[in-house]
Amino acid sequence: MDNMRYREALHLILYSFKEDLNWYQRRSTSSMAKSRVLRQVAETLVRLLAPFAPHICEELWEKMGFPGYVSLASWPEINPSLLDFKAEVSEYLVKTVIEDTTEILKVTGIQPKGIYYYVSPQWHWQIYNEVLKLSKEKRLDTRTVIRQLMALPEVRIKDKEAAKVIQRIIQHVQSMSPEIVEAISQAGTLDEYSILAENLSFISSVFKCSVQVFKCDDPHLYDPRGKSQQSLPLKPAIYVES
Repeated sequence: MDNMRYREALHLILYSFKEDLNWYQRRSTSSMAKSRVLRQVAETLVRLLAPFAPHICEELWEKMGFPGYVSLASWPEINPSLLDFKAEVSEYLVKTVIEDTTEILKVTGIQPKGIYYYVSPQWHWQIYNEVLKLSKEKRLDTRTVIRQLMALPEVRIKDKEAAKVIQRIIQHVQSMSPEIVEAISQAGTLDEYSILAENLSFISSVFKCSVQVFKCDDPHLYDPRGKSQQSLPLKPAIYVES
């Protein structure tokens, strides 16, 4: 019993679960799909909360029309066929971009006329994927990683720039939860440009201004403040124009 992490379990059920649900409702455009998913979520939530609040969960279980007792119902299990890591990480990218932009606007007090995102070049992703792999293996020693990655021709040609990018990527990966690291590892390299381009109207509706996305290696990109140099995989650089 001493190893039962009740507080952590309740936090995941009541807060992390709810946060994901709120994002889904914000993003879903199909009322039929939303209704079906919300019922599945409600059923799962009652099952998860039953050990902590058995009486109210039994009442909810009965009112939802399920037979028997929730205390005797099977524990929710992951359905592998429903896992889509690319979709999960794509949503993570869109959500993170909105959160980072919101923080910039909050700190600066800027009323944006335009927002510009700059996604990382391909060689950044080569570094990123290797760092993710080493992170999962718990071998994320900065000197070792730099020496190992600088042996790659595509990285070595960038010389000092590559060394700085490697250090920033290591810091970025270390700040992530193990669950996010695993999801990104499973998803593999993503086309960040296409993901953001497909969601420009949604992002624009959040900030009520024009939004554009550029590839960092685009020779015609609009970048008056040199912000594109700050981009990392899944963490695009941001320039807010007032």
